[in-house]
Amino acid sequence: MNTKQIEQLCKDGVYMGEALEENYMETHISWVVFSKSFAFKIKKPLKLHYLDYSTLAKRKAFCEKELQVNGRYSDIYKSVIEIRSLEGRVDLGGMGGEIVDYAVQMDKLFPSKKMDVLLDRKKVSLSQMRTLAKTVANFHRKAEVVETPFDLQKSRLLFNDVKSSMKSVEKYFGKETCEILAESIQFSNLFLRSNGRRLKERVEAGFQRDVHGDLHSGNIFLYESPVLFDGIEFNDAIRQIDLAYEVAFLCMDLENRGLEDLSHAFLQAYRAHIELFEHKRDEEIFIYFKLLRANVRAKIHMYGADQAEDLITHNLNLEKAKRYILLMREYLDQLEDFS
Repeated sequence: MNTKQIEQLCKDGVYMGEALEENYMETHISWVVFSKSFAFKIKKPLKLHYLDYSTLAKRKAFCEKELQVNGRYSDIYKSVIEIRSLEGRVDLGGMGGEIVDYAVQMDKLFPSKKMDVLLDRKKVSLSQMRTLAKTVANFHRKAEVVETPFDLQKSRLLFNDVKSSMKSVEKYFGKETCEILAESIQFSNLFLRSNGRRLKERVEAGFQRDVHGDLHSGNIFLYESPVLFDGIEFNDAIRQIDLAYEVAFLCMDLENRGLEDLSHAFLQAYRAHIELFEHKRDEEIFIYFKLLRANVRAKIHMYGADQAEDLITHNLNLEKAKRYILLMREYLDQLEDFS
């Protein structure tokens, strides 16, 4: 589907006889349309270096995979719905016409309960963090162990890909900020070489599991029982990671907001259920994982700034990218204290 068809679906489409809402949400890889009770996520026909939604068959397969992946920890995922076109009209479900796409059907939850929204309003408590930690740990404990060996070269390339942003970083933020990236790359190369054996041991000890892959505050609803959603279905390698790397994302997200108390509460509560730090090097590895998470987010927002079609989006992405780069500086300082 394309944006014009999505707008037509929202304006004229129905699901089970119920009109859809005119407003929809859009990310760089999907659209989400709404009925009164449900949300329907539709994948864009894209092919990127990390995902391939380019054909109808592939989008159907990934919708089914999304249902399976997220169904491990959330009951809001219901089914895969056909999107049909008949006589110029596009509808969700039904029997007639041509199948033009597929949607993942989910229960519609209140946006005001999203964790990132609540954090913006300073409405998240330490108690909620402890409850969330228990929810995440319970899922992680049951998650399938993945025995893919630690790959030093892939790990090095993942971190060092931030080089692609350095020219833009220097252009917009100056040489001093760019040097943070250069220093972080140099540090990462040494760190991975020095800690490669321990990272390999963590895989062998069962810390690498098939988990969520994108666990940040935008993918959590803080009801009385927290709801995780929107895990990575399109790339197994992004989802099959060390538990510490999964937890590091949410902790980094909170620390980027200046909420170290919530990050600490979440980590300590999680460790009461699953001990992440079994070796003296593991705490250092955890900080490195936070550094890597900040690195990836900085790169994403620099790319977003370069691709932005308007000045507001451009500047917003630059602001976020710089904040992540400055957070990288903090993590580098913490890691150097271990030396």
